[in-house]
Amino acid sequence: MKRLTPLRGMDNVSDDESMSSFGKTPFVKLRDAVNVNITSAGRMELRDTGTVVTEIPYKNLWQSPLHGDTFGTLNGELVKIDTSDWSHLALNIQVQGTVNYLVVNNFIVISDATALYKYDGLSVEKLTIGTPPTPMLNAVDGSLSEGTYNLAISWSKNGRESALSNIMTFEGGGGIHLVLPYNYSGDADQVTIYMTERNGSELLKVIALPVITAAFTVTNDKDLTRAAQFQNLSPMRTGKFLKLWRGRLLTADKNLLLFSQALNFHLCDERYDFIALPQRVTFVEPVESGIWVGQSNGVVFLSGSDVRDLRLVQTGAKAPVPGTALRVNSDFLGEAAAGLESVVWLAENGYCIGTPTGNLIEAHANTLKGITAKGGQSVRFDDRIVTVLH
Repeated sequence: MKRLTPLRGMDNVSDDESMSSFGKTPFVKLRDAVNVNITSAGRMELRDTGTVVTEIPYKNLWQSPLHGDTFGTLNGELVKIDTSDWSHLALNIQVQGTVNYLVVNNFIVISDATALYKYDGLSVEKLTIGTPPTPMLNAVDGSLSEGTYNLAISWSKNGRESALSNIMTFEGGGGIHLVLPYNYSGDADQVTIYMTERNGSELLKVIALPVITAAFTVTNDKDLTRAAQFQNLSPMRTGKFLKLWRGRLLTADKNLLLFSQALNFHLCDERYDFIALPQRVTFVEPVESGIWVGQSNGVVFLSGSDVRDLRLVQTGAKAPVPGTALRVNSDFLGEAAAGLESVVWLAENGYCIGTPTGNLIEAHANTLKGITAKGGQSVRFDDRIVTVLH
């Protein structure tokens, strides 16, 4: 009878003669293993079975490390779940497609296929604010000197300000009467008016008003204050993935990586804040010195510390299984992680490791092959990573 221990894991690449050895360092490799765990000592343990905790068909479950709240979706609606009895509270947000969650500072960002949302521990609201339409201008009496004046407006809510509207130019003097647009989406509570000085170029704040204000007249340019910040910007776009990298939100749509403005997560510059990749993106995971990006035909590493300086480095990695990438702490990988977080994903040739310095380690390159799936998800249990494929 042939010994089955100590086991050295699975191997569907080596020939039969290489599958076992019983010399000074005996080992046995398996072609396949189902519903068992193989310990570091080479022994086999029956994998624990799960139990049904609720019949309610929750999806997209996630527990916040910030507030301890558990979120999910039910019938296309975002809900907060009480895990003591698996009841839920509807948050009145309809979601579509893939739902992602991310802790950013002292709040949580939630994304779906259509929008980005913010949860502060009490309520959920849209993170982005629409760019206001251009207001109408009319000449009226006032004390403005004859000259050229440029004007624009923005909307704001809870300390977040939208991008500026298109700039309007007024030629003349006296006063300028602005007919302000209505905020149909209800995503703002203030409107701010900006104007340049006579024949000037820098937009300066005139006044902030309640968003329901229908009109306002500018009669002088004596009390202008701070400069406008968000000219030529747009609301941040959502995507299939949601990550945080060097103070910026990072999302992905098809073959595009999209970045928010630094520390202004609700805004982006569509002229510069993106990177176009050759293939469709299947995972995104930032590390210390760059960003690991899975594609439909392989994995690349974007090396650098600023969006405009990122350098694409091709690796020899096989195509990853979409959605299986997972960031792991340095204790999981030891010296290879250099004390920093690394990335682990499942590819057609087994698990691969992306180090924080941009090096690739294919842990099972000579032992596994032929792993394919439409997608999956990985989770860490103690010193083990489990990946569910579908």
